[in-house]
Amino acid sequence: REDDLGLFTMFSGINRRIESQQFRGGRASVIFGGIDLDFTGAQLAGGEATVEVTAILGGMDVRVPRNWKVEVDGNAILGGVEDKHKSEIKEENPPKLYIRATAILGGIDIKN
Repeated sequence: REDDLGLFTMFSGINRRIESQQFRGGRASVIFGGIDLDFTGAQLAGGEATVEVTAILGGMDVRVPRNWKVEVDGNAILGGVEDKHKSEIKEENPPKLYIRATAILGGIDIKN
């Protein structure tokens, strides 16, 4: 179901554009590969959602809209979690995406 995210890949890659208008959250994990998540066409159910992302010996790009507030809780072991996302928030209560990120010998980039 597109309102919930559930991705796993090993030794390959996935490009996923999330266009749900009631996105609730979920998980994405990659081992020895790559995942590209694009949330720029999505809306968050109830104004907020949580995504757990894990990259082990691989990489992940997470694209988010500029009008979302993004809070990243990142852990890295010989890897990196980078929040490169730039906000242009114009509303009082912007949509909030919470990202719990773990990178082990890999990398996770959050950007626009």
